[in-house]
Amino acid sequence: MIKDNGLICELLTNGVLMLENEEVLNVVDSAIISLDTFKESTNDRKGLDLNKIKNDLLELEKGLRNKVTLRSVVSKMTEEEWPTIKEFAFNNGFGFMSSIFLPNNKEEIKNQPNICNIDLDLSVINFSGNFCGASYKEIAIDSDGTVYPCQALIDDSLSITNILSEKWYSELNNSVITNTFRNLTVNNIERCKECNIRYLCGGGCRAVPYNIYGGLDKYSECMCDYQKEIVKLRLIKILDSLEESEKDDKRTSKKQHRKHKKEMLHESN
Repeated sequence: MIKDNGLICELLTNGVLMLENEEVLNVVDSAIISLDTFKESTNDRKGLDLNKIKNDLLELEKGLRNKVTLRSVVSKMTEEEWPTIKEFAFNNGFGFMSSIFLPNNKEEIKNQPNICNIDLDLSVINFSGNFCGASYKEIAIDSDGTVYPCQALIDDSLSITNILSEKWYSELNNSVITNTFRNLTVNNIERCKECNIRYLCGGGCRAVPYNIYGGLDKYSECMCDYQKEIVKLRLIKILDSLEESEKDDKRTSKKQHRKHKKEMLHESN
């Protein structure tokens, strides 16, 4: 149904029934399996048999592995574990990504990792002032078909429609919740609107201020330093890329100059 509507279908799963339902991977565009650690002592996911999931991954048909990405949520407990998962993923034909632990309440803020121990996503940078595309760039569909803004905002108060409803798309498109996300801007967030890098940050994930500070448009204090570090490293990456590009241009120019001199000499001879 999702594919018939021209959308990308991504499955988020803990992978415990992966081998029993391997054919699902032929249908979806990609699957993200949550895996933070291979150590039982640091595993915080209930009902997850780490040895079984590791063996199941190794038994998965190799032709399907390129559809599977292992994702580690990096918390204080697992901040030293994700490199092991990353190495396992790359050595066995899986993709890998990591995400910073997002606290759901003030008590969980203490579980955030040291910023020096996280694997930052440097692949995306924009100038929109809003990184959050919940409800209109992406949606999360629960197992009963209920549509929510995103996977981090599965909350009864944010239930939009049901994918099994004939009018699900119009209900999604015209929803007050969807329009709230469309109209979010970093310029309406206290403290963020005074920040020099606000358009490169966008205020970060809106699930954190919603869950901790009481609103989608609240300042996400506990994530601010992470966001600043991500922006800094992204800008460094862009500058490094430009520098490398300039070097390539100079090398190309020198080659063309030498080629031109050879042609001149050949003509004179």
